[in-house]
Amino acid sequence: MLHTNNALINNRQSALTEAERKQQTQLIMQLFAHWRLNYKQQAIVLGLSANTETSIYLYKCGKRYLPEYRDIQDRIKHLLTIHKYLRRAYSSNKELAYRWIVTPNTDFNLCSPFDVIDQEGHMGLVKIRHYLEANQFT
Repeated sequence: MLHTNNALINNRQSALTEAERKQQTQLIMQLFAHWRLNYKQQAIVLGLSANTETSIYLYKCGKRYLPEYRDIQDRIKHLLTIHKYLRRAYSSNKELAYRWIVTPNTDFNLCSPFDVIDQEGHMGLVKIRHYLEANQFT
């Protein structure tokens, strides 16, 4: 097991099977499509280099699955939770739920939630999740 910020989850005790990793990758790519994030934005949200458009394309096409790096897996959990909160909050308006992530918000000094994630990285993602939890989006 590597001891870095992007440490791999121990392969002998892999948290996900290959089928689960495939499904997870499909879910995240579908979420990004709903959110209308471009490849560079998708890489940023996942904590990857913004220049990894080829990797994002391979995830989208199903030729590769999202890595089991702890940071990426944590981000995926936050993304899915954010999506769940937004779908509950805007259950009668899917389009609003999907556009919220890129819409300027007065609570973030007219930055979009994506901008917060872009500027603050993983902690920005946590901030957005906590914002939704604190504002009764749960």
